[in-house]
Amino acid sequence: MLRFGRQCQCTQGNAENVDKCRPRNATADTSLCNGRGECSCGHCTCRENFDGEFCQCNRQACSRDNNGHICGGNERGECTCRSEDITSACLCQCQCMPGYTGDDCSCPLSLDTCKKQSDQSVCSDHGVCSCGRCLCNEGYLGSFCSIAVCPGQDCGSLNDSCTRNEDCARCYGFRTGPHAHNCSAACPPLVAGSGIVPEGIDRTDCPGTVDDCAFSFTVLHNEDNALYGIVVKPGQ
Repeated sequence: MLRFGRQCQCTQGNAENVDKCRPRNATADTSLCNGRGECSCGHCTCRENFDGEFCQCNRQACSRDNNGHICGGNERGECTCRSEDITSACLCQCQCMPGYTGDDCSCPLSLDTCKKQSDQSVCSDHGVCSCGRCLCNEGYLGSFCSIAVCPGQDCGSLNDSCTRNEDCARCYGFRTGPHAHNCSAACPPLVAGSGIVPEGIDRTDCPGTVDDCAFSFTVLHNEDNALYGIVVKPGQ
């Protein structure tokens, strides 16, 4: 019996076996195994990242996380593909490992990342944990929703003061923003530390953000409502 192939493993006619590496409705000039694998004894051996009877499925077509990893990387999920029949397009989707979910398997199911080490409540009981991050209720901000936007005050009354001075707070705390090159010339004085406020000085606690990270700052006013200074607090 005539045998062929690199290791003489094939027993049928060469032409017949080659035809089996193309879809039934394909023309003679259609690439064997869609050009993504090798035809051996009438079966396609697909290259890495390709699947299917004719290597028609590209496993790199699955969703990627924000870092460009397919299905969140090997530790979080893998891309699987299927097609209803040999002529239909492939449906590729992530199959997530235990503990992860989402189209790209980037969302941890654990609530641990939404808890502070010093407080095991989820999002400080002021928000919900979604995809490993806290979504804060109105009136709270921070990575763990631990910052009250305006504790004991009417939020509407302090919005103007906070908005006017947020750029200065960014400047003092993070050396960024429109005043970054000369904070002291453009802004009220920086009060160091926690800010020991003299008698007759009122304080307005404000929320702030820089590069999508939350921080807080305090605007200090004297009795004439003139600016006394700013206290910048680390993020929480």
